[in-house]
Amino acid sequence: IIGIDLGTTKSVAAVFENDAPKIIPNLKGGRTTPSYVELKKDRKTGAEEWIVGLAAKNGAILNPHNTFYG
Repeated sequence: IIGIDLGTTKSVAAVFENDAPKIIPNLKGGRTTPSYVELKKDRKTGAEEWIVGLAAKNGAILNPHNTFYG
């Protein structure tokens, strides 16, 4: 069983393991992830990349029109 809380400021996921919930850490080891998503486009190639979490939150300063959050 997996539970996901998609909050307006932070999101978290957990699994039910050994009769208790266990939070799944993000790639940086944090228990929660900022609820931000950023679409980055390479100016030369036009390639698109989706960035999530803290990196997207930090990118909102330079890319506010393509960063989404609650």
